[in-house]
Amino acid sequence: FAPFDWNFAEDADLWASRERAPGGGQLLRVGASGGRSGEAARQMLRLDPGAYLVAARLGDLPGDSDGRPQIVVRCAGAKDVALLSLQPDGPGAAMRKVSGRFVVPANCRFQWIAIGIGSPRQVADASPWIDDVKIEHSR
Repeated sequence: FAPFDWNFAEDADLWASRERAPGGGQLLRVGASGGRSGEAARQMLRLDPGAYLVAARLGDLPGDSDGRPQIVVRCAGAKDVALLSLQPDGPGAAMRKVSGRFVVPANCRFQWIAIGIGSPRQVADASPWIDDVKIEHSR
């Protein structure tokens, strides 16, 4: 149930959709065009204070970094403090893994995880996808 499930942008120029993954399961395809950028998908979290590791798999990444998905974790609330911003390096259709560490402070009771994207400067063959997003305690 919203907001604790993925909420998708549903605009012609900024969108996210679930698709069947090759080999089974689902993946999240995201896209932006017409100069748009922003959150294509987001979900509210309730993580206890402490250190965490976020990891994900991505593919169909365009050459232009503006068109590559960005994973952002931030505190939900008036100050909306960013805890992590993670974006894959380089283009490629093949799957690649990304990961990053962040710390949830004691005054951050709820968090947003968002998948942001911008319009690529050049038209890409396919919109990028993201799958298998995991958050776990870190040491």
